[in-house]
Amino acid sequence: MNHVVEIFFDIDRPGYFTTPEWVNFRFAFFEKYTLAALRNQDVRDFQILLHCGKRNRALTETLPWSKEVRIAYDFGKAFYQGLEGAKTIITRTDSDDLFRFDALAAVRNAMIENPGRGAYAFKHNLCWDMINGIIFEHRRSSSPFVSRAWPTAIFKKNWPKFEAAHFRAHGNSGLGDRGAFILPARRILVTKHGQNTNLIKRGKQHPKFTKAEKEALTAYQDDGKSWPVGHKTTDPLAMALILAHFGIVK
Repeated sequence: MNHVVEIFFDIDRPGYFTTPEWVNFRFAFFEKYTLAALRNQDVRDFQILLHCGKRNRALTETLPWSKEVRIAYDFGKAFYQGLEGAKTIITRTDSDDLFRFDALAAVRNAMIENPGRGAYAFKHNLCWDMINGIIFEHRRSSSPFVSRAWPTAIFKKNWPKFEAAHFRAHGNSGLGDRGAFILPARRILVTKHGQNTNLIKRGKQHPKFTKAEKEALTAYQDDGKSWPVGHKTTDPLAMALILAHFGIVK
C-alpha cells in the first residue's frame, strides 16, 4: 500500500496571483516547519507530493527542494500513474501547516479500525499564531486535512474520474470531508504567520494583539468568518512543549 502526503504549494487561481517574494517565503517556511514535522513522523514509509502552478514555474523549478519532495505541475498525474500496489492513501495538507509526530499513524489506524468510511478528517486541531505568540485549539466545521484510500488502478484506468472526485472535492463544491470519520484531536498545527493566502487575497493584514487582547481572546477571524477559540496558551514553555511534538525545537 502507498501513502502519499499531498501538499498544495503555489496553485494557479483565477484572479489571484502569488508573487516571487511570496513563493520564496513559503518555500523557506515549508522547509523549516512543514517538512520538519513530516520528518518527525512515527511512520516513515510515505511519499511527499507537492503541487505547483505554471505561473511561477520558472522560479519553483530552480528552488533547492529537499530530495524527498516530489514536485508536480500536472496535479500529480505522472506521479500517481507510476505507483504500484493495490491501494493508495492520499492525505491532504497545506504547505504551511504541520502534522504532529503521530498524525499519519492515526490516519492508518483509523482506516484499519473503521474501514469503508470514505473520508477521514482532522477537524479539531491547534493553531499557532506566530505573530502574537499564542497557541490555541482550532475547530472548524469543514477541514482541508482529509485522507482517503483509492484503488491505485484508477490513476491509469480512469484519471478523469479520480481527478473530478478528488481535486474538485477540495474546491468550491466543498472540502471533501462531508460525512468523514473524525480523526483524533490536536494532531494538526495550523500556522498564522502574516503571509497566509487568505489574508493576501483579501488585502488584509494579520492583527496584532495587546497583552490584554490576547488574554481576552475568545474568537478568531479567519476566511471572513469568526471561529471560537478553545483552550489557549501564551506561556513560552508550554508552547515549546507543544511545538516539540510537531518537530519544532527552539
